[in-house]
Amino acid sequence: MKNTPIHITTKLSTCRVVIFFFGIMEILNCRGFRLLLPISVQQYTFHSYKICTFISIGIILFYCNKDIKLYKSTLKYIFSVLILCFLPQYFYTSAQYSQTLADYIEAVDQYIFIVWAIPILYVFKKKNGIQQLLEIMTTIINVGYSIILVQALLKNYFNFVFFNVEKWGLANGRIRMPDLSSFAILLLIFNWYKFLCHTARKKNVFAIALIVAVTIYVDRGRVQILTMLLTLFLMLLFYNQKKVNKVFLWSITIISSAIALSSGLITTYLSQFTEANNGISTTNRLKELEFYLGKFTEHKFFGIGLVPEHNIYDLMGISSAGNMNPYDIGIFGSLGVLGLGVIIIYGIVLVRWGIICKKTMSNSKYDKEGILLLGIFAHALLSSFTMIVLNYVRIPVFPFYIAIFEYFNYLQKYNVGP
Repeated sequence: MKNTPIHITTKLSTCRVVIFFFGIMEILNCRGFRLLLPISVQQYTFHSYKICTFISIGIILFYCNKDIKLYKSTLKYIFSVLILCFLPQYFYTSAQYSQTLADYIEAVDQYIFIVWAIPILYVFKKKNGIQQLLEIMTTIINVGYSIILVQALLKNYFNFVFFNVEKWGLANGRIRMPDLSSFAILLLIFNWYKFLCHTARKKNVFAIALIVAVTIYVDRGRVQILTMLLTLFLMLLFYNQKKVNKVFLWSITIISSAIALSSGLITTYLSQFTEANNGISTTNRLKELEFYLGKFTEHKFFGIGLVPEHNIYDLMGISSAGNMNPYDIGIFGSLGVLGLGVIIIYGIVLVRWGIICKKTMSNSKYDKEGILLLGIFAHALLSSFTMIVLNYVRIPVFPFYIAIFEYFNYLQKYNVGP
């Protein structure tokens, strides 16, 4: 993916319409923009994603007949998921809970976002399309995260707010809000890749610093911060650089790890996850693990089943939904809800990403792009145990991941230039 300039013309094209469409979707997804809207409007932003889904299906109908080689493997994956996982789940939940079709559609609608991979691929196959889309999304998140950071600083130091702070959440009087944007980590990985492998512009460097700062200062999720930093480090570590630099980097890594271990820094950090130092949060996670792994043991093939989230708690006799969230414990919660079906949705695709990533990094023509794929794959893998991408808040980025891997696999398989 060359770092070529982006030329914008006034000529309207389907590609620009799709890019505009995803730009609007990202704006609605980022809390920095969404919380500026009236509270009465904010509750409908998720419905806008459903509209996105129907538009995406329309694009499939119009464009899947073109460049079928590019879409073939992606369509195969999408329909495999729909048939092998969701169809049996419908019959299971209908028999188990007498669930109506309307309730099942409500439960499954977040997974329909997977079809977004098709219009995203449509943009990617255009000249410079992948860079154009991700650069525009970078500009959007730079604005949205700047708003978030300014609000957090004003609240924390001057107690001044222009957002509804209750919708954010406070911890010890300071703003603390996870899941600020589904696309932040993708754009951080993309801009870090640009910084390592190409000539990054000021916008790219600013995006790296801003996303890291907001994640640490506002999101403040310990596992989120840890997986983010590990992902960036792995990309740096495997970047194709001179051997002497790689030896130096490994040496620094080993020495730093030894210092951290001997000084007790790692022990101190890990102690934050213990019940004694973080009682309520850790206790809830342990209860969730026990509950959802228990449900998986009872119903290995289908788990609890795909039912609307608010119904799960009624069916299982849970009094407080906030203390029994399957999405807090990543793949373990997904096993409890979907059973072995989660292997179809997530396990198989992770294996496929690993294979494509290794192949791309070994290809001298695309080894730099391999660093981008490594970052996405590493973060998806590392976050699987807590902040899994199948979470209804994060799943909008999942089709972007699918499209990026399928795009570079297509380029190599058919020896087509980017």
